[in-house]
Amino acid sequence: MGSGYHSRSPEEFRKYINDLNSAPKTKTWRNVIIFIDILLLILVFYMASKKINPSMDIAQKSSSKILLEDGTLQAYFSKSINPPPESIGYFLFIANKSQKEITYGKDLSLKFIVRSETGKECLQKDFQLVDKRISPGMSENYSFFFEKILEEALPDDCKSVYRKPPFPRTIDTFLKKKYRIDTILYLESKNGIKKELVLTDDNW
Repeated sequence: MGSGYHSRSPEEFRKYINDLNSAPKTKTWRNVIIFIDILLLILVFYMASKKINPSMDIAQKSSSKILLEDGTLQAYFSKSINPPPESIGYFLFIANKSQKEITYGKDLSLKFIVRSETGKECLQKDFQLVDKRISPGMSENYSFFFEKILEEALPDDCKSVYRKPPFPRTIDTFLKKKYRIDTILYLESKNGIKKELVLTDDNW
């Protein structure tokens, strides 16, 4: 025999019908509550991971890499994904590829440049580093932040610095990156040697 409804009472039959009608609603609310719980768990996990690992504030995309000091050091830079309000931030990483501790930094000056789509230099910032001791196989980072320049304050041929991809994106916007910019970091040592780092497809 099946497990269908069996009753001689009309009241019990009405209760059975009401229970059938209310079951989907109860299931829907249960699913909503489970979904909210999952979102809260993800948020808690993200906040805990960020507390444990501050490097999560650094964007995964990084610049080209170069060698310094006859190949004993490697340098690249990356953009901060969580800068202070109204600011732009980047991190310069210097890794020690040698077998001994190296003290490095104060003899190196940085020139940060943003170029528009037409090649015009829209922003230039100079920074001076301090010495840091870098253990073998380890890396140190320098952070440099500066106030974000309002788009209205830029000349017309520099406003593309703040151009964002259209939404929704199309095949055309996937293939063409006219809304992107390249940020360039020039490293110059006291002996006059200059190096260039480029972060392509940056977006302010």
